[in-house]
Amino acid sequence: MPAAAIDATPTDSTTPDAPPSFSEWETPRAIIGHEVTGAQTYDDPVLLSNGRFYYCATDANGTEEIWVGNLDVNSATVLQPAPIVELNITSRQSVPWVNENERRMFLSQDTGDDGLLDIVFSRRSSTASNWGPPSGQLFTGINTANHDEAINDVGSDELDVIIVSNESGSFDLLRATRQENNVPFETAVPLPFQSDPALDELGGRISADGLTMTYNARSLSGENPPMDLYIARRSSVDVDFPVGQPIEELNTAQDENDLWITRDGLVAVFASDRGGAGLALFVTKREALTGR
Repeated sequence: MPAAAIDATPTDSTTPDAPPSFSEWETPRAIIGHEVTGAQTYDDPVLLSNGRFYYCATDANGTEEIWVGNLDVNSATVLQPAPIVELNITSRQSVPWVNENERRMFLSQDTGDDGLLDIVFSRRSSTASNWGPPSGQLFTGINTANHDEAINDVGSDELDVIIVSNESGSFDLLRATRQENNVPFETAVPLPFQSDPALDELGGRISADGLTMTYNARSLSGENPPMDLYIARRSSVDVDFPVGQPIEELNTAQDENDLWITRDGLVAVFASDRGGAGLALFVTKREALTGR
């Protein structure tokens, strides 16, 4: 079954009358990481559509944790993110996904203290409240022993998710569904053209109309090949995404990964080590040209 539109409404069907088009991305600027604070690693960014709050994973405190900070995408103003203490309770936390009202979070944790990640879920009653204890109860059909799993994207009704797993031996993108909220997801199924055993493929995120997916991939052959950002477009939500094409204006000879684009398609954050040791977070913008 093709990957569904992650943020489309139930009435969305096939190709929209006026699919959006955009200018090229502006030159990215670092917002946090080695160019700003030192040699720590910052990755797995989440940027809310208001462009004011961002979440990320970082090892700035010595172990991988989930942090949150403030960002003004229209200026150079960036406030240093701070750890979310109530979620950073195991040896490793990573790959957050946060809904727009910031009350529901999917993330991955080292639940077995073996360095491997399982998907868990946390919620809170308001943005002034602490996050509740993470639970993996909804993901018993997805999490596997001795492998890493993480959520990359979640449908607006939370019935459809894109995950990444290395159960096959390489990192692949998969889709899992469920029939209603508050029940576990069913077994995840690989995306046919984003589960190449010769590649690691991660960071899959689908646009609001369901017709575009971005992800990052690297070859498993050669000497230290870079991780690059890719984009795949399809004509209908009823067909699978094809093999993606490199996003040339964002890729460099270094690693780029974890591209997150706001729902209006105008602002993006991603991780890159283009400026030195360790991954940093970068932000970029573009203009809408048609279809809006």
